[in-house]
Amino acid sequence: MMTSGTGSLMLLLILLGAASAAANSIAPSDSLWTMEEQVVHGDSLATVTVHGTRVQVVAPAEIDRLRQQAGANALSAAATIPGVSYRQAGLVSAGASGNPPWAFRMRGIGSVPNDGLLVLVDGRPQVVGFWGHALPDAHPLGPIERVEVIRGPASVPFGGQAFAGAIQVITRGGPSTMVQATGGDFGTWNVQGRHHDQHGPVTLTVGASAAATDGYRGGDESDLQALRLDLGTALGKGWLIRGAVDGTDSRFNNPGPESQRYADPDSGSGTIRQRTAELAIEGRGEVWASFVRAYSSDVHNDFYQAGNTQARDSGIRAGGEWTPINWAFKGGLDLDNNGGTFTVNGNPNFPEVDQEQITTAPYLMAAWDPSPRWQIGGGLRMQFNDTFPTETIPQAKLAYLADSRGAITLSAAKGAKTPTVAQQYLVFFAGDRTQLEPEHMWQYELAVDRTWGPWFATAAVYRAEGDNLIRQPQPGWPPTYDNSGDFSHEGLDATVSWRPGPVDKIRLGAAWMWMRDDQTLATPGLHLRLDGVWEVRHGLELDAMVEAEWDRYGADGSQAPLDDLLLAGLGVTWRPTRLGSGDLEIFGRVDNLFDEQYMVFDDYPMPPRMLSAGIRWQR
Repeated sequence: MMTSGTGSLMLLLILLGAASAAANSIAPSDSLWTMEEQVVHGDSLATVTVHGTRVQVVAPAEIDRLRQQAGANALSAAATIPGVSYRQAGLVSAGASGNPPWAFRMRGIGSVPNDGLLVLVDGRPQVVGFWGHALPDAHPLGPIERVEVIRGPASVPFGGQAFAGAIQVITRGGPSTMVQATGGDFGTWNVQGRHHDQHGPVTLTVGASAAATDGYRGGDESDLQALRLDLGTALGKGWLIRGAVDGTDSRFNNPGPESQRYADPDSGSGTIRQRTAELAIEGRGEVWASFVRAYSSDVHNDFYQAGNTQARDSGIRAGGEWTPINWAFKGGLDLDNNGGTFTVNGNPNFPEVDQEQITTAPYLMAAWDPSPRWQIGGGLRMQFNDTFPTETIPQAKLAYLADSRGAITLSAAKGAKTPTVAQQYLVFFAGDRTQLEPEHMWQYELAVDRTWGPWFATAAVYRAEGDNLIRQPQPGWPPTYDNSGDFSHEGLDATVSWRPGPVDKIRLGAAWMWMRDDQTLATPGLHLRLDGVWEVRHGLELDAMVEAEWDRYGADGSQAPLDDLLLAGLGVTWRPTRLGSGDLEIFGRVDNLFDEQYMVFDDYPMPPRMLSAGIRWQR
């Protein structure tokens, strides 16, 4: 429940103005709008003009290093940002279980499976319509250029599925060609490639990945193949029509928790097939931009010899921006239709479900620079659902630009999310499901960002509080869900980085939650991550990572604590020569250097020490 103090803060911030919007470089050079162009990729000098909460970016160079890990995916990239909790595993090594290692959280929020955390690909939402969540661990790094992370409610610009945060996967831009092959322990290998080019008015981006492993647990062999194609052509000055298709096929076998392996090895096997298509028209002028995007997604889950789901999600998103001097306006209309069918194989007690729900949501965002040092912004989304009452979702922000190298931002944002089709209609969600109500949360954040010379620092103190979260109040089967989840928590995210040379870089990230309750325990109390890259000599680089977690949680019914965790990784990259017009790289690495034996998410073990090596050509 919201206290009177936090309610007053919310009201004060909302009265400051109407929503933050994207700005462009036509604004005065000392204006806050220029912050949009000052993103230090991999750290991010907060893009304060885009969202009520800030954006941090995992840059192309970091994506390149992560690609060296045989099982890395989009979540691996997001988890390099403080405040994002995720343990490297994924479909290729652990399958899609009820207590999955691939579940993730942002600042303590996000249930199983990743409920209320939205994944977008080049601006298009990726949702398993029936279940209402994405499959971020099914996004291999092959086609990815960079990853953007928004911690906290992003419901105004993106909708209810961004209840607690959003991850934006960007596939366009970057080097024109990249091909890579990697192999490692446990019969793990992957090959991936990416090509981006322009031929006259036609722009082409294509990416492909294939990966497989024999598994490190025994009985957990799996594989994954992915392909993405993006094709665009100019329609005239400032206009572009673009189409994109992508698909992912994954086959996995999950042997179950260590203490109770599945008696039938096939009971943990399954496949997930994901297909998406998009058609968009985009326009851009000196002070305006607009788009209309139509998309369709189909995800077929066939797993555990028990259930078969055909999840559907389609919609139209239209919007525009107008950025006159010292102002920015952004608005649009989202229309989403999601749902699907579910069948429990061979069990007449669970009849087939075939349901959909429609959400229509107009939104408006605005921001104003009353002076070169100040920005006031806010926004409002009206979310209409064919089943639930209308939700009014605001956000607001006040920012001060200390100088061209730093900013202070105060923001408040609401997150709101309706129950999914599965939560409303599946028989094994026992009880009267019509009583389920939308979930709500508020986040308040004070952030400071600063660069000086080769140094960069960012820190954010936040408080989040929510109610009506859909939870399982008692363990057991079949599960019963209700709106019993209320929470409040407080914490700090911080990053400090030092870049003494073009390649050399040291970065320390920290996430500390000093107040948690039983809805947010599935996040370490304190998490530290130290990354370093050193150019030993021209063409030879070393990189290292050390990660530690204290006050760890358990995911069982009693929320049993887990041992503290220390992980480390070490890699080397050698560029012996140029080959044709590109650079040839040979790399090797060891992950979980100390062979830490650890559990996470209710008796599911994580990978032991793993050696891998590979080769990449890139231009």
